[in-house]
Amino acid sequence: MSQKEFQLIEEHFFWPNQALAEGVITTGGDDASLIELSANQQLVQSIDTHVEGVHFPTGFPPYFIAQRALRCAISDLAAMGAKPQGFHLAL
Repeated sequence: MSQKEFQLIEEHFFWPNQALAEGVITTGGDDASLIELSANQQLVQSIDTHVEGVHFPTGFPPYFIAQRALRCAISDLAAMGAKPQGFHLAL
């Protein structure tokens, strides 16, 4: 991410001492959120946007774009200490 992107996120989406929705333990950080499902079960959700010409070359084969998107999502989950169960992919 560029410095400009971090600044945009900080200015418009994160506020000091912001209240989280019920069941949400944390947001942001590793492009992921941690949600309490029950007393002994948590869910980590991850999302990234990949832009042609920015995150991968124009005309790059779809197979490699999908691989990159999945690897980024798995990396975010690993950073949160989560065990991946499945994934959603939109191109």
